[in-house]
Amino acid sequence: MPLTIVNVQILTSLQVTTLLKGESTGLPDQTLLYYVDLHGTFTFAGPDNISATYLHGYEVFDAHTGNLVMWGGLSA
Repeated sequence: MPLTIVNVQILTSLQVTTLLKGESTGLPDQTLLYYVDLHGTFTFAGPDNISATYLHGYEVFDAHTGNLVMWGGLSA
């Protein structure tokens, strides 16, 4: 499945943490971030050759520096 950007939002770190059900960004609550909602096939390798595949993913970038802060897959 090709990677598709579904939505891009500017949110605070607190809003991203809420959106990700408590997953902390590690940044102060008022830090502005870009939250990018993605659809595609995302496979993450784990220990013992176990992997997880998701069809919905995200990336979070610092709105001032453009640095990638976090990324991952989401269950539907």
